[in-house]
Amino acid sequence: MNEPEIYVIGAAARATASMVRRAGLSVGLFDAYGDQEFDVESSWGRVIGFEDHVPELTPEAFRTIVGKCPWLYAGPLENAPDWLDATSKDTILWGNTASVCRAVRDPFALAGIVGKAGSNLRFPETRIFEDRPRKRRQWLFKPAKSSGGWRTRHAHRINLACVHDMPSGPPSGFWQKFLPGRTFGATVASDGSNSVLIGLCESFRGAPGRPFAYAGSEGPAHHSAVRRVMPDLDRLAHMLTAEFGLKGLWNFDLVHSRREGLWYLLEINPRPSASMEVLELAVRHGLFDVHRKIFEQDQGWFDLANERRLTLERTERRQRKTVIYAERKLRESQLVRAGLLVRAFGRDWSLWPDFWHFADWPKDGTVIEAGDPACTIYGLWSSTGIDAEG
Repeated sequence: MNEPEIYVIGAAARATASMVRRAGLSVGLFDAYGDQEFDVESSWGRVIGFEDHVPELTPEAFRTIVGKCPWLYAGPLENAPDWLDATSKDTILWGNTASVCRAVRDPFALAGIVGKAGSNLRFPETRIFEDRPRKRRQWLFKPAKSSGGWRTRHAHRINLACVHDMPSGPPSGFWQKFLPGRTFGATVASDGSNSVLIGLCESFRGAPGRPFAYAGSEGPAHHSAVRRVMPDLDRLAHMLTAEFGLKGLWNFDLVHSRREGLWYLLEINPRPSASMEVLELAVRHGLFDVHRKIFEQDQGWFDLANERRLTLERTERRQRKTVIYAERKLRESQLVRAGLLVRAFGRDWSLWPDFWHFADWPKDGTVIEAGDPACTIYGLWSSTGIDAEG
């Protein structure tokens, strides 16, 4: 067994670990699920729990394990800045610091930046929790600590009488205007001053009991509306980089309101996201080498990131990633009878991809709770066959 050359930690960190392994590095993996790929994607691994976004592993214990190896985090650790602060002392973090995480999670700070970025860009109307909107069916409640949309709710489903009477006071979060439209994730690479917007994926949402939970991505997205807004998104990426000092691979979420013809920034994820591997798999060119070069202070990162962007703009492939959630409590052995492929791609076989495969499959005997992720399905489409550009 190879000793890890880098460690990855996150609640669902397998996708990030796969990106790192495709870059040729042996991975030490901390993850909450420990699915069948756990031992394949990592040379060393440990299953750990999370409580309110914080790993059930002390910073001291983590530092002892990683030593002087580089490490990076996946979601939801951007919401645990105190843990990151303590853990990053005397270690080599290939990621954004706790202070950056605290800053980018402030929606009111983001609103001020977006207004300067481009005529087609906006930030949704946002209010502090005490400024309750009257027509709550048009609003969302977003917790200050949220990852993958798991805790976002329609405002009218929040029982205000209960939350105001909570012993600890009202929840930490804010109201945000609900904007119907298609959602996207933009992948960016930056070194704290310069940035490259590498590409976009369309994002999908919805799980049992969690209407805004991340449910997969498809990309690269480069239809006409995306092409028109790219100059504005380039400026936004540069402004966010300069304002917050963002480094490495990170992304921001968007919604496109077709009725208004406008794009809205929803939030920043200051770390590699689950959608990035969709771009990698579509063109079979890795992205983590860009991230690595940035933290090794190799200025070649900029040209490599632009090469990846150009490859994605030219490809005729589309990669789809669908997260399948358990609609009821079940065992791993029951998944095969759950109609997974139909749930991922629909009943119209003409819409099925040229090639598909499963990932994140639970280990034998695993019990999956209702509403939890059960597995992931990937599908690849290409107008010229799956070996084009291979």
